Amino acid sequence: NSFCTLLEPGPTMFQWLEIFLDPFVHFCAGCIIAPLFANKNMTNEKMIEYFTHPAMLSCAAALVLSWLLARLPVFGKPIKLGFGDRMLARWYLLNGVIIHILMDGLVGVYKVNKYFAIQYALVDQRYADPLGVFNGSAVHVVSLLELLVKGPVCVLLYLAIRKGWKSRDALEFFTCVTQVYGTI
Repeated sequence: NSFCTLLEPGPTMFQWLEIFLDPFVHFCAGCIIAPLFANKNMTNEKMIEYFTHPAMLSCAAALVLSWLLARLPVFGKPIKLGFGDRMLARWYLLNGVIIHILMDGLVGVYKVNKYFAIQYALVDQRYADPLGVFNGSAVHVVSLLELLVKGPVCVLLYLAIRKGWKSRDALEFFTCVTQVYGTI
C-alpha cells in the first residue's frame, strides 16, 4: 500500500470550509501575521527571516506532523468525529502548538523571533517584564510550564480525540485544570 492509501479519507468540502471559518483558526493566523503589518520597515528579506525562523518552522512542522499522525493508523485508528469534536480537537491542537508552545513559550519567554517578540510584548504586557523582576519571573515560570507541559499535553489530547483513546477524559480533565492555573 502507498502512503496515501494509509491516510483516512481527506476532509470533505464542508470540513475544509469549517476550518477556514473557525474563529480560532483566524485568531491564530492573525497573531502570526500581525507582526508583519506592525513593522513599518518590513522588507521581503525580513518577512523571509520571520517565517523561516527555526521556531516558526518547528511549530509548522509540529502542526503538520500532528495532523498526519491523527490521520494515519498509528497509535490507533482514526475515528469519525462530529462537528463539535472536530472543532474541539482543532482548538486543542492550535492552542497547544500556537498559543502555548510558540507564543507564550518560545516567543514570550525566550524572545526567539525578534519581530514576533517585540509585538507580543506590546500586546501582552506580562512579557515586557524582564526575567528577575517578580512579575516577570512568575509569568516566565507559568510560560515554561506552557512550553514544556501544557502545549505537548494539548497535542496529545488532540490525538486522543482524533483516535478515540480511552485516556481522552483524563487528559481533558488535566488540560482544563492546567488552563485554569494559567489564567490565575
